[in-house]
Amino acid sequence: MNKENILQQLEEIAERLSIRVTYDSLKEGSINTRGGLCKVSGDYRILVDKRLTAKEKIDVIAISISKFDISQFYVPPEIRDIIANSSETEDEQKAVHVNSHD
Repeated sequence: MNKENILQQLEEIAERLSIRVTYDSLKEGSINTRGGLCKVSGDYRILVDKRLTAKEKIDVIAISISKFDISQFYVPPEIRDIIANSSETEDEQKAVHVNSHD
């Protein structure tokens, strides 16, 4: 499975979990992150720096999804392995904390 297909499958899993995936420029001003999971007005979002490579986007989304129970969904074994084997270190991903009252 190519990286674009993996990325699409991860985005679909996020959608099934009611998590919105947003791509934006995240390395501007005082913000310097690849992205990650955050909660905005009670809803989960995965923010991803749009300038990352497909592999890096996969990592950010897989790490974020790994915090949720996906057992109720059919997930292809290759994708399930990517999520299960994703690991987070401080250098790989910095949490994005957004407090919004929109």
